[in-house]
Amino acid sequence: MPSNQTPNYALNQWERDDRILMDDFNADNTKIDAAIKAEVDARTAADAALQTSLGKKGNVQVQIYTYTGTGTYGSEGPCTIPFNGKEPLLVLVLGTNSDDLLLHAGLSQANNYANYCQVSWQNSGVFWYAYKDAATQLNAKGRTYTALMLYKLD
Repeated sequence: MPSNQTPNYALNQWERDDRILMDDFNADNTKIDAAIKAEVDARTAADAALQTSLGKKGNVQVQIYTYTGTGTYGSEGPCTIPFNGKEPLLVLVLGTNSDDLLLHAGLSQANNYANYCQVSWQNSGVFWYAYKDAATQLNAKGRTYTALMLYKLD
């Protein structure tokens, strides 16, 4: 029979002259097994609750689109980003330095690096052009541009 027990789970602790019995070991193993199982169950429930909570936050789908500039600009050579079936809430086209282009639904004119781009939203995609030059339009020949689109999930 053990003389002492651990403070948290009351596991057996023996002294040199205590009698050691198999029943004491089995009882300890049962306690350890139950404690581990309770911890696993608690973590599983907490993970499920977290996933449910995260599912209700920021209900958006993110899409990345890249295109290579053609060097054209103006209304005869607009840039185009196609939609994946519905209109995104927001489109961010990454240029260089401070010439990024931020577009949102319904916007008809965007300020790009102190120059204006004309913007058109259609069912198939968003189109824009600038009159100054291809770089202002984010369409410099051979340059790869990346667009980030956020779609609302409803």
